[in-house]
Amino acid sequence: MQSLAGQVALVTGGGRGIGSIIARALAAEGAAVAVLARSAAEIESVAVEIEGRGGRALALPCDVTDPTRVARAIDAVEQHLGGLTLAVNNAGTCRAVGPLAEVDPDTWWREVETHVRGAAVVSRFALRSMIWRRQGRIVNVYGDLGDRGGRYSSAYAVAKASLLRLTEQTALECSDAGITVLALHPGLVHTPMIDELATGAAHRWLPGFATIPPERFLPPDRLADATVAIAGGAADALTGRLVYASEDVPRLAARADEVAARDERVLRTTGT
Repeated sequence: MQSLAGQVALVTGGGRGIGSIIARALAAEGAAVAVLARSAAEIESVAVEIEGRGGRALALPCDVTDPTRVARAIDAVEQHLGGLTLAVNNAGTCRAVGPLAEVDPDTWWREVETHVRGAAVVSRFALRSMIWRRQGRIVNVYGDLGDRGGRYSSAYAVAKASLLRLTEQTALECSDAGITVLALHPGLVHTPMIDELATGAAHRWLPGFATIPPERFLPPDRLADATVAIAGGAADALTGRLVYASEDVPRLAARADEVAARDERVLRTTGT
């Protein structure tokens, strides 16, 4: 682990699951952390926990798809914690489960909107601060199905595929501004969302979530290690590409030239 003292991070969807793991990991290494989500109680709990351990945190209730509220939230981060150095776009759901012919269109679109519009809106306002300082990192939290097919989760798959493309596009636009943009696959981590998929209405369509053996879950500390490594700059050479939390991030970054030459870890068609 390395010190992240002096860094200021923003984590969306930070009140539970993957987001809360990331927020705690960054704070444990010295970063000041703003935690955003629509649920005020959940993000306040995470912020209180961070502060109770000697860290600096700010809980900001926010709908990440609302540009006005996101702009105000980032202004609050910079006013109370300092200049933003890291934005983690983690906000998202997996509730539009079922055949496309049956799932509610508004629920489907809201899921895509939360993942994709949310990441784009947060990145837009974060970049205005980062580009001015000519430093910063954006991490878009990826997930399975974005680069391969899977039944009954079309909204989630479309959203995650879009995040891979958004990662590459944003990295290309910021290549001369000192900004790193990465997609991070956290792996299969046991979170409340997994439990909801295993026991809720989605179980009808995705029964496999109820029988995942414990050994398949990635330990949260592996996700924490990868997040801290990225925040510390270990993966900057891989900007625009996908990194897995289960990997040795510095070792992967040492192969960045090879990865680029092979055009790996980006969204591409095959057989053309």
